[in-house]
Amino acid sequence: MNLEHATNIATLSPHQKYELKRIRWRCRSGMLELDLLLKRFIDRAYFQLDHQQREQFEHLLALGDVTLLEWLVLGHSADHTDFKELVQLIRCILSE
Repeated sequence: MNLEHATNIATLSPHQKYELKRIRWRCRSGMLELDLLLKRFIDRAYFQLDHQQREQFEHLLALGDVTLLEWLVLGHSADHTDFKELVQLIRCILSE
């Protein structure tokens, strides 16, 4: 994924701006660290995800905060889940 084209809000269509606000709201959790991490991912790469990845990201957000914290911050394995590739992608993007 090419991150040179991170989200530039000024260039988004009205629909994309609405989608960005909606997904940012969905990222709100009970953990500030997790909120900041997920919002950074959205700003950098959300609109570069394909439709399936975006749907999977929505499902990922429905998981508990502890699970997301373990996978995205603490580096625990998501290998035996349907989210393995997405978690790896998020980690990769946030490490750059």
